[in-house]
Amino acid sequence: METTQILALLAAIDACGNAIGLARAVGVTPQAINDWKRRGRVPAERVVAVEAATGGLVTRFQLRPDLYGRPAPDHPVHSRRRHPCR
Repeated sequence: METTQILALLAAIDACGNAIGLARAVGVTPQAINDWKRRGRVPAERVVAVEAATGGLVTRFQLRPDLYGRPAPDHPVHSRRRHPCR
């Protein structure tokens, strides 16, 4: 478990208002969000949905660096910020 992954998940929850808001945005239960917090990571199959739900404020690279590494400096993730949880 990496601290950066937990911080990214907490930032996603904050971007959506709370765990319920994030859960609704990604189509899971609030209990699933709490489970992710307990385990310290977002499941691989939900990472892209969380990134989309936060409007790119929290990226796949932050949520799961073990899977996605770091984005290249010219990667589009650096320019696509939208309003979260919409």
